[in-house]
Amino acid sequence: MPRESPLNQKQKFLPTGGLSRLEQAAISLLLLGALIFGVVTECRATLTKKHNTDLGVYLAAAQAVREGGDLYSASYNFDHYMYPPFLAMLLAHVVPAPVKYGVPATVAFAAAVSVWYILSLLALAWAISVLARTWLRPAPDAATPAGSGWRPIWTIRLLPVVICLHCLGRELQLGQVDLFLLALLALVIACAAGGRSGWAGFWLAIAICLKVMPVVLLVYPLWRRDWRWLLTCAGGMVAGLVILPMLMFGPAKTFKYTQEYSQTLVLPALTGKVTDHSRDGELLDQNAVYNYSILGVIHNLEHLSLDRDDRPKVASLQNRHLAALIGLTLLLVTLLASGFRRQVSRTSTVLCLSMLTVVMLVISPVCQSYYFVLLIPVIMAVIAVDLRRTGTAFPGAGILAVCAAYPIAQAISSFSPLLRDSGLVLATVLALWLLALKALNQSRQTETTVEALPAAPNPLTV
Repeated sequence: MPRESPLNQKQKFLPTGGLSRLEQAAISLLLLGALIFGVVTECRATLTKKHNTDLGVYLAAAQAVREGGDLYSASYNFDHYMYPPFLAMLLAHVVPAPVKYGVPATVAFAAAVSVWYILSLLALAWAISVLARTWLRPAPDAATPAGSGWRPIWTIRLLPVVICLHCLGRELQLGQVDLFLLALLALVIACAAGGRSGWAGFWLAIAICLKVMPVVLLVYPLWRRDWRWLLTCAGGMVAGLVILPMLMFGPAKTFKYTQEYSQTLVLPALTGKVTDHSRDGELLDQNAVYNYSILGVIHNLEHLSLDRDDRPKVASLQNRHLAALIGLTLLLVTLLASGFRRQVSRTSTVLCLSMLTVVMLVISPVCQSYYFVLLIPVIMAVIAVDLRRTGTAFPGAGILAVCAAYPIAQAISSFSPLLRDSGLVLATVLALWLLALKALNQSRQTETTVEALPAAPNPLTV
């Protein structure tokens, strides 16, 4: 069970009263903005000929499952389904058919877009609440329990949202699944911090079944020798990726889908050896998407003098090896900074998993701008640690500057292809990782006791 650092026991948020009128106005503007943006997203998806939403891809995949078609041959606006079958199976009998290009949107399709947008916002709110409760849970010797009158509660919950507005807007506009992934990872972090490693493995298994990328986070229970976490996660993955597909599709079709997914997406993304070029323009072509990963930045820096369309479509083997080396270094530094003990403090647990989430993003062969909604845990972590250290209601100028650098870099990169391809956004993301690394080292240095905490409240009751 995670131990509590004296940093958590001695430094507590200061009660500073309720929200000011300015803060209340800011919250109201965020809610109003979400409503207006939802209307715009609905109009883009239903009133245009192309029906600009990636939700159609999930609807097409669900329709293929429902009608017995080929899951990975189904497409929407020439975009293919690029996830394990798990999501398509979940949606198969609850969503309508997609609308074809140039065909007026149906009422069912418009309703699906609205429901998906609302569910995405609820997933965001859930993730923020779960993560915030992990940080705001009072220390055992706290004289004043956490309550709604504490201004840091709103600082921790809203500031990461404001910092990530750009990628959140892009995520909601496209109708992607990363906010649901964020909610699952928040549950993983909260359960791990509360000593519930079995539940952490369960939620991580669902996250991996939804989108393969979180498999990177398995290095944490491996490093901690947490066999309960590993066994639970392995069982969940077998159930979600093997047993359920076999029950729905049969063994032969499940094997076919596994082989097709590996050959068209996983192996080309990892090795660069592309045999099926149907997805080049969607994901695998380095020039087709703005790739903010380490591999994408190294590839662009090597060919920075060439126009984007003239650059090689596939990263070289040397660049892949260099990106892999940098990624392994980031993983090892993160794990070593957290210590090798099986039990560590709650602060160290949350910081380490948040940092590993950042590493997961940047070592991915492809990392698009909306993936960075998954930066919310690490941003919240560095803000929370600073507030606990200083006992104030707002983070210091240095923390704010590093956090604000990311949205500023995104804005600049939108107007400057040179800075975008040079890795400006990646540099600001790694700066957040470094900030969390510093906080993790400080937390470990203050751990002078081995006092176990009572089990944290179940995140499902948040």
